[in-house]
Amino acid sequence: MRISVALCTFNGSQFLNDQLNSILNQSTAVNEIIICDDHSSDNTLEILNEYKDKYPEIIKIFKNEESLGTIKNFEKALTLCTGEIIFLADQDDVWFKIKVQKILFYFKNNSECELVFSDGCLIDSYGSKLNTNLWDKWDFNLDQRNKWKNNFLAFKDLLRNQNKITGATVSMRSSLKTAILPINIPLGYWHDGWIGLHASGRNSLGFIEEPLIYYRIHDKQQVGVNKIVNQEIVRNSNQSNIEKHFFFQNIYKRYPLKFMRLKVECFIYRQLSALSKIKNRIQ
Repeated sequence: MRISVALCTFNGSQFLNDQLNSILNQSTAVNEIIICDDHSSDNTLEILNEYKDKYPEIIKIFKNEESLGTIKNFEKALTLCTGEIIFLADQDDVWFKIKVQKILFYFKNNSECELVFSDGCLIDSYGSKLNTNLWDKWDFNLDQRNKWKNNFLAFKDLLRNQNKITGATVSMRSSLKTAILPINIPLGYWHDGWIGLHASGRNSLGFIEEPLIYYRIHDKQQVGVNKIVNQEIVRNSNQSNIEKHFFFQNIYKRYPLKFMRLKVECFIYRQLSALSKIKNRIQ
């Protein structure tokens, strides 16, 4: 089975060596690391070329002549991956040595799964543990995890942008690429939630209940738990409202049965609420 890594970089020289070393030193080797650099101005490309010289059969570098932004850069990396299993990777994290091995074992034992994500241990810019995990930050507690074992309930949350998936922990089958590309999301949504939404829409979303990466928190992160979109701006944005209209139309066309179930649930909820109010008035 061919294994690809989609790694996006942008001025990431400070932590890049740690991440590349952790990917290259996996207990189960990867076949290719597709690196899309989003027009870095530091020495990121120098570091990448040093690794390419050492691992010419594995590392492939693609430099954007103009910056595409985080989401479109990931989209580009995904299109270039040739593996049957694709791992998303940020430039500043560190993978556990058994990450690839664990993920492949999960896919082998869950043939219907097209996307799996995991938890991650938070570390600071020096690599010191912060004694908390990604799922703690996202409040992906036991009740939420049990809920998300039902793909319809995960779909429902993801459609409303109540995302619990961190892209840096995501691995997917290449069969999912046709559903998720191109990435077309409204303001306030991110690529990890988009990928998860389609996987849950296809009843192929899963997760591993343990951390498989060290997720680094630092001031120069492009996205992550310390980069929160101002939801008030999103709610009051005309552009966002227009984008959401087309977004929901698109998702409805792809997953009409799930949308119909959502409508039925909303109708029943409204009916029960109305009956409850009538009952209270009578009493």
